[in-house]
This record gives sequence, structure tokens and C-alpha cells, in this order.
Amino acid sequence: GLPAPMRSAGLTTVAITPPRTEKRTNRSRNRYSQELDNYIVITYEWKVTPSQHGTKLYYRVARTDSIQNMTQYLPPLYFEGFATQALRECCSNSSSEIFSLRQNSDFDFDNSYILMMSKLKNVIDKNRVKVQKIDKSWPNGHRERITVYATPIVGKMCTCKMTGYDTLISKYEGVFYMPLSDFSLDNKLWENRKLFYKTVLRDYSITQISTGF
Repeated sequence: GLPAPMRSAGLTTVAITPPRTEKRTNRSRNRYSQELDNYIVITYEWKVTPSQHGTKLYYRVARTDSIQNMTQYLPPLYFEGFATQALRECCSNSSSEIFSLRQNSDFDFDNSYILMMSKLKNVIDKNRVKVQKIDKSWPNGHRERITVYATPIVGKMCTCKMTGYDTLISKYEGVFYMPLSDFSLDNKLWENRKLFYKTVLRDYSITQISTGF
């Protein structure tokens, strides 16, 4: 069944937005497939008060048919801050140092890739649905609010394992995703709201989001 609308754990209050009232084909689980795949992008909107840092956004992603199995971590989804070499490396190898600059690193992505990234961000941000609100309070008076949103998309991504020095600065040693091409809203899941909520509703407060950037 669906998670309870509200539960309390110490000083943390977790509110899960209730729903408003096809059979999938098996897909390749290789790092990169020419076939389109279905994903759920999770956006964490993290705000601490009082704070001078404003609201932080963290993007995480999982294949639609596996998101309920992701417990401690959801893999990061990166839109920026990496060189063209990191993208090529991630799409062809099992691991990548995504944020480590090298002598031959460049950021000269072609216009089509830049436009695709902009379109993907727009699809995610404009079609996100709030699925949970997490409030925390601390003895020093600070308050933390994390609002969790979900967006179903279709597209092609590369995924590989973070390695090298990046694991030290990000405190993360798992896999991450990099957008590749052909992204759009997953209209089948988006239009079937009962199935959408059944797919995405879970307790995201148990997932660590401050690692992996």
C-alpha cells in the first residue's frame, strides 16, 4: 500500500504527499544503450534557516523500475561542471573522474548538447511533482526543510562509477548518471497518476543527499 501521510521520528517530521486521485519490456542494463530508457528524476530542494547560503538543489536519478529498491543512496545526476572528456569516459568505461581536470580537458560541448541539457533541465523543473516534505529542527534554533520532487522522463544516459580523487572530495563512491540525448517527459507514466504515485511514493528521508554533490 501507499506510505502513511505523516510520521514522526524524533525531531524529524516526514510528510508524504498523497496521490490525487503496460507492461515494460526488459531493457539492457549496460552503462549505455542506444535504446531509450525510463527514469525518475528526484529533486531535493534543501533550505536551512537561518543561513546565508539560500536554497540548494540536488538532482538524483534512478531507472523507473528500480527506484523503490534504492535505499541508502540515489545516484547523482550531473548537468554541469564536467569536461567533454568526462562524458566520453563515462559512456565508454566503467568509471570516471568526472570533476578532475587534466591537461587535455576541455568544456567545448557542441551547441546541440548544450541545448539538450537546457531542455532536460526545463522538463524536470517544470514538470516536477512534490512527493515529500522533511522538516528537522535543532537545539541551536536552526531549522532544515527538504522538499522532494519527482519527474518521470525518457531518454538516454551514461552511467559509471565515481573513482579517484573525486571520491574523496564528494564523499561518494557509487555510480552517477550523465545525460546523453533524446529526453522528454514520460507521458505514459505522467498521465497515469495512480501508477505514477505508486512508482515514486516512498520515504526519501532515509536517503543520503549531501554526498556526491
